[in-house]
Parts: sequence; C-alpha cells; structure tokens
Amino acid sequence: MINIYALLKSQPISSLESQLLATINGFVTRTSIEWRDPCISLHEPPAGQHVPFVNPVEVMEVLFSHKGIEQGEANNIAVVEYAELRLRLDQYQRVRVYDFFDSESPECIPVTELLSYLGGKQLVMPDIIDYLNRAVDAVTYAPIFRAPDNYNDPWSLAELPELPTAKSMIEFVPGAPWYEPMDEDVYIVDALFAQWREEMRNIAGDLEKILGEII
Repeated sequence: MINIYALLKSQPISSLESQLLATINGFVTRTSIEWRDPCISLHEPPAGQHVPFVNPVEVMEVLFSHKGIEQGEANNIAVVEYAELRLRLDQYQRVRVYDFFDSESPECIPVTELLSYLGGKQLVMPDIIDYLNRAVDAVTYAPIFRAPDNYNDPWSLAELPELPTAKSMIEFVPGAPWYEPMDEDVYIVDALFAQWREEMRNIAGDLEKILGEII
C-alpha cells in the first residue's frame, strides 16, 4: 500500500525544488577557477521540518578554509567529519533535495545538527557558531514564503504548514532537466527520462486512484 503521508512529507512545501532561503558569504574568497565566492547556502527543508537544510560538506569546507586550511585538505577533512556525523542522524534528517541542474545532488541535513556537531567537537570558533546560529534564526522567522494560498500574507519557515497545499503540488516537468545540451548525451538522457516517465505512469495512476478515494 502506498503511504501518501510519507510521500508528501518527503517533499518541500513550495515546489519540487526546495527554495534557496539565503546565502552566507565572506568566509572565503574565490580562486581564479571559481565563478563565485564559496558560501554557505541555506535550503528549504522537507515538509514538516522547520529548520534550514545545508550541504554539510560544503559548509565545513568553507569554514575550515576560513581557518586557513588549504581548500583540498579542507574538503577531505569535511568528508571525514560528515561520515562521523551522518551516523548520528535519522534517515529523515538526511535528504537529497531535487536540483534542476544536478541529478546527483548532495545529501543535505538540518543546519542546527551540523552547528551543534561543530561546536561540540570545537572544530569552529564559538563566535562563528554563535553568528551562524543567529543568521539561521533570522532566516527561520523571516516571512519569505509566498504561495497561491497566501500570496498577500507570506509565511516564515517556522510557520510553514505540515504538508504541501493542493495548489503548490501542481508542477509540470516536460523533460529531463539535468544536462547541458551537447553531442549525443542529449539523446541518452532523454531516453532515460522517457523510460523513467513510463515506469511512473502506473504508480501515478495508483496514487490518483487512492487520492480520489480519500477525497
């Protein structure tokens, strides 16, 4: 039997692709090969969770680089530290958010869990942990979510409903989005997407039938 509640709780409130809530810049400046300064990105969480999610390896790499560690080594340390932290997290705290440009999007976790881990192991200075916690609070309580049902009265992350609204669930994806159109790779990805879409038709039909019965 399909668990509709679990399916809905796995998705963000706003759309298939979670919103980028904010970026925190200034810890590290970009190298000549990077197109922007490395930053900490705060993402909308799955439904029912009211804390921004982050890519833990990306955040730790930025913070360790800020301490003066070479970028490659900072990444290596971040990977090792996340492997330890990951064991402490429940599955619902480890999600891969849908990314329009990346079919292999990285695992994201609640930023509060990461900051607690970094502070507990004294991997980052306390004043930086305090600053990041205050930044997260500001993002959590800022009224920034507008949807068809609340356009004139935006919600904050702390106020988001537990499940997506009916209108926010309407989204059309016409084709595979995860590629740069060049050479024969286009046809390979299109074929894979078409195959996946066909496989989903029966599942979508079952969902439609069950939802119709519930309503």
